[in-house]
Amino acid sequence: MLAFMALLTLQETPKAEDEFTAVTNVRVITMGKTDFDSATILIKNGKIAEIGKDVKVPDGATVVDGKGLTAMPGFVNPYASFSYSRMSGGGSTPQNLAYDEFNPALDVFETLPRTGFTTFAIIPGGGVIAGQGLAMKLNGLGKEGMVVSKSAFLRVVMRADTGAKDTLRREFDAAKKAIEAEKKYEEEKKKYEEEKKKREEAEKKKEPGKTEEKKDGAQPLQEPKPPQKPDARLQALISALKGELPIVVQADSPAAIAHFWLVMKEFEALQPRIAYVCASEAWKAAEEFGERKACVLLAPRLEFLPFTRDRVNPAAELAKAGAKVGLLVVSHEDFLFQVAELVKFGLPRDAALRAFTIHPAEMLGIDKTTGSLEAGKDADVVLLSGDPLAATTRVVRVLVQGRVVYEEGK
Repeated sequence: MLAFMALLTLQETPKAEDEFTAVTNVRVITMGKTDFDSATILIKNGKIAEIGKDVKVPDGATVVDGKGLTAMPGFVNPYASFSYSRMSGGGSTPQNLAYDEFNPALDVFETLPRTGFTTFAIIPGGGVIAGQGLAMKLNGLGKEGMVVSKSAFLRVVMRADTGAKDTLRREFDAAKKAIEAEKKYEEEKKKYEEEKKKREEAEKKKEPGKTEEKKDGAQPLQEPKPPQKPDARLQALISALKGELPIVVQADSPAAIAHFWLVMKEFEALQPRIAYVCASEAWKAAEEFGERKACVLLAPRLEFLPFTRDRVNPAAELAKAGAKVGLLVVSHEDFLFQVAELVKFGLPRDAALRAFTIHPAEMLGIDKTTGSLEAGKDADVVLLSGDPLAATTRVVRVLVQGRVVYEEGK
């Protein structure tokens, strides 16, 4: 018993090499289950260890007094276009990686942390099926250290024309056939293994030296041949159709969206995960997006109805219909002001805050580590001088995976 207690004590004692940071007395907007008026965020080795009112701060921890400040998750830019060749056209290059052209030494990465943005999805250039985007964090750790996922999503650029439809249908049809061939092989292999086992057991039960007559119709077992292994191009399409790789489709008009839905109808049974990057006109299809429970990314803008001075809030209309709204970034510096305008004109506050934190993280499939302040997640923390949507609020400090990447006045 004493040995067990000693072991338990040893496990609970922080290791000498553990690094702790505690942000104390801070208002916390977690984007998770519970917010706090005043709490401590304990960070251990770049991860959130605990958040609460009665968190014990280990000896030797770096303590940041958050009195008067508001903490929230680092902001997520879900569709950024840094450093890629802007190819266009009707081609298909699903195997291409934005990672190959990603340059972590761009000057912009030194200034962006002061805006509160910590995570970026960077898109590849290309045609209809452009390639695979990457997810990265501004932690200052070089290319390999910054990249969270080299293959975060498949970018599709949809147009309202026959060429785009034909390209998309042809490519996904090839992927569907490959999926069906693999499924058929697995079924045949299972039958083969079952029959093989059955015959082996029958052979064991035979009396020694006795030879049974061959039954009419009995054929020698033939092991099924596996289908040809898909190359990188086809594998990307297969992963996208199976929902393993999110599809992010850019459709700049309601007509382009309609064309995309028409093509994808025959692939719905495979349950691909799809998010949409749309122009402000997307609100006209709000009901359809809501029925699909789709994630829709659009710019934080208000629009005027044609030939009127009546304003419409596209993000609010989509959220009201049941769609999951994410926000594109027009200006990193003015972003919070633009979000506040959306809230002023009808977008629910919670939906607005989720639109640049947890919703885009979910879209990218990185929500287990990013998008909210919860135990076990990366310590991507933005400390603000006040409420995030107040006009006078400033970004005071930014941590990415527990590392301070920006501090006001320094």
